[in-house]
Amino acid sequence: AHAAHKILVRDGCKFFTHCHVDKIIIENGEAKGIRLADGSEIKARRLVVSTLSPQQLAFELIGREHFDYKALRRVELLESKFACLMWYSFAIHEAPQYEAAAFNPDINECMWLGLAEDADPEHIARECYYTRLGKWPPIEDYCPVVWCHSLVDPSYAPTGYHIAGHEQIGPPATAHTEREWLEIKKRYAEELISIWKRHAPNMNWDNIIGCDYNSPYDACLLLNMAPNGNMIVIDHVSYQFFENRPTPELANHRTPIKNIYATGVAWHLAASGA
Repeated sequence: AHAAHKILVRDGCKFFTHCHVDKIIIENGEAKGIRLADGSEIKARRLVVSTLSPQQLAFELIGREHFDYKALRRVELLESKFACLMWYSFAIHEAPQYEAAAFNPDINECMWLGLAEDADPEHIARECYYTRLGKWPPIEDYCPVVWCHSLVDPSYAPTGYHIAGHEQIGPPATAHTEREWLEIKKRYAEELISIWKRHAPNMNWDNIIGCDYNSPYDACLLLNMAPNGNMIVIDHVSYQFFENRPTPELANHRTPIKNIYATGVAWHLAASGA
């Protein structure tokens, strides 16, 4: 995102922060500009582009009056409770050293390592079943993924140290209260490390300098990920991708309103195109 921002600035674009956009100004079915929360208006000579969620775009920026009933219902029914992640980053003294390196030395440099402890596909499926129910799986059904990118790119961490990352699906932000999430984030870190150190004994709290606890609840600080804290805004399921992502009326980055375009992870290619 920072690189893209620099390219746009180089090419003459200007960015204004702390400017809440209230509405897209639409006249005769065509976007003419935007109206800010303070009432000021900015003219759009060519187009208006949104990177918000489909719901924010349709219901807040454009307005329900510009969509037919079917298009509105499709946006209302979008699913967003599955791609919610526990996404932690650890500042560590030593990179993980896995016991499996005794017979597979390359594993210490694996950039995307699954710690599922059962080869049975049902192991992963059970984790997903619990998530679909909005519940936590038992720890024996956890399927965390871990990595240590500072092994390849030293700029991730100060010299002599490393950054290790992790993700695993979790329940949507709406499944718990704020107080519950504060407790869950600490408990989950303990459970994760208990699994990780079984495979990499040096991944213990003595090796960990600090942890950034990122949960679906924290993801909601970005309003386009609310209310469930979905990392790709809406789920990437068969009826919400390709020509249907996010809906047929909003696919291919177009909208029913002339000169209004939309993009972001809620559109094709989802997270791969972010």
